[in-house]
Amino acid sequence: MSIPAMAGLIALAGPIINLLYQRGEFTYEATRATVSAMLFYSAGLWAFVGLRIVRVPFYSMQDTKTPLIVAIISVVTNAVFSLILIGPLKHGGLALALSISAAVNFTVLFLLLRSKLGSVDGRNIAGSFIKISIASLVMGFIGRFLLRGEMWIESGRVIEKTGLMAVVICLCISIYFLMMWFMKSDELKYLLNIRKKRG
Repeated sequence: MSIPAMAGLIALAGPIINLLYQRGEFTYEATRATVSAMLFYSAGLWAFVGLRIVRVPFYSMQDTKTPLIVAIISVVTNAVFSLILIGPLKHGGLALALSISAAVNFTVLFLLLRSKLGSVDGRNIAGSFIKISIASLVMGFIGRFLLRGEMWIESGRVIEKTGLMAVVICLCISIYFLMMWFMKSDELKYLLNIRKKRG
């Protein structure tokens, strides 16, 4: 779910910040500045979520040293990229540096885990990633196309914006799951089976 959530946040960053915050002294310029940070934080969402999963096997194998060492490497990575990116991207650079360090942390741990276990079913993971990415990209493009226009630059019209955004988000979620169904997603089958069992 982190990849479609990332795509949705990136595609709808402007309208979301406009609706939630743009009023009073929070002008359109403030919205644009906030969107910059949101975009770069959102880009690392998959890594932030993935880290919570990939660390667990190390702890279950009584290996707390490896995640610690990799975490230290990611902290150094964050510091280096913060210094590099804060100039051209300002506060957005700090957000991007954090996302990059999380991606480094996840990637290194994933590769080390694969070397420890011998196999982590990488082919199926890659296949699922491709399907999820395609569906998320289509969903994001449609959402961005539908929520465009001058109303997302202006302040006010909260009820109208809320209603429109709710409809578009529901439509995008439906498109995403429909595409996953057509592509015969294993993850979607798993969720549907859980729902059947609970039903």
